[in-house]
Amino acid sequence: MNLVETENLKKFFDSKKGTVKAVNDVSINVIKGETLGVVGESGCGKTTLGRTILKLIKPTSGKIYFDGKDITNLDGEDMRSLRKKMNIVFQDPVSALNPQMTVYDHLNRPLVIHNMVDSEEEKLRRMVDILNTMGLKAEHLIRYPHELSGGQKQRVCIARALCLEPDFLVLDEPTSALDVSVQSKILKLLDRAKRKFKVSYMFISHNINLVRAISDRLGVMYLGKLVEIGDSTDIFNEPKHPYTQALFKSVPQPDPDEKVEAPLTGQVPSPVNPPEGCAFAPRCPRSQSVCERDNPDLIEAYGRKIACHRYK
Repeated sequence: MNLVETENLKKFFDSKKGTVKAVNDVSINVIKGETLGVVGESGCGKTTLGRTILKLIKPTSGKIYFDGKDITNLDGEDMRSLRKKMNIVFQDPVSALNPQMTVYDHLNRPLVIHNMVDSEEEKLRRMVDILNTMGLKAEHLIRYPHELSGGQKQRVCIARALCLEPDFLVLDEPTSALDVSVQSKILKLLDRAKRKFKVSYMFISHNINLVRAISDRLGVMYLGKLVEIGDSTDIFNEPKHPYTQALFKSVPQPDPDEKVEAPLTGQVPSPVNPPEGCAFAPRCPRSQSVCERDNPDLIEAYGRKIACHRYK
């Protein structure tokens, strides 16, 4: 059953050069209990998609459904009541934490705002339980952000997002600012939290290997559009869309003798003035005349959805 679903979602921004089509007609879903990975080059619209789904920014058009309810036009108190059910962990834990607040303060604020606890004893019990789930101890409650390592800061951010026991959590490149060894620990803790709190994730990243390790399904974005989505293992074993194939080939391998060749030529088109047909056509080695004329829809093929004329 779908927990989150979008229909033809668009988010455009006005700029001096014109209208930036950051998210351009994206229909995507997150199934209850799963981790949906979203990958793509920087600037492809991954973060904007996540924030638009959470209504942190208002969509230009399209529909957003949460647990079967249309939340596209909700605001004020109606939207506030949903905030504890959907949350986000930002990329940079340093800027996400207030340097003048202790860990206790960071966890206490959402609990008080949403009236989640009836007593101080219950509050502390919940805080300590969540910190333990994230590999931290009760003593960290009295620490300030500058007294924590980078990995500990991000664990606090995740604990803060989980303290309301949300159903859906957007993880916006939550490990990109951390060392590789710490990234692995965070992924294991996220998996533990997912099973314990029965939360669904949208894991946004440009790190292919991280997404491969954590995601159940995978969505690939290019220039504001979804080009391929399906079972993570199937897509990694046999990518079908030309962009997905090129993206995976660009991942460095741990072999000093293996040469890494640039799989693509040319530059990513401007989101202000995207191609009339397929957004990937100007860089695609298999582009045909129809690709330059018509924008392909996502169609069912090979047990997944692919936006490519070759599979029609």
